[in-house]
Amino acid sequence: MKQQDKQKFDSFLKESFKNDVVVRELRLSDPEVGYLQQSFPNAEISSISKNKQQDKQWYKVTLQKAQIPQHV
Repeated sequence: MKQQDKQKFDSFLKESFKNDVVVRELRLSDPEVGYLQQSFPNAEISSISKNKQQDKQWYKVTLQKAQIPQHV
């Protein structure tokens, strides 16, 4: 991912996991999943999409409370 894309994605994650939310269903691309796995190695990321033909797919993402992005 380009640096600008990383910054946008970091902001998206911060918004998605605000208010102590630890589980979300997110529509992500393969590069976004890779970045998420790299940034949060203990996160649980499970594909919940049935259609694998699209650019983005649905994933259930679970972060431990200590992993939730506080600032970007």
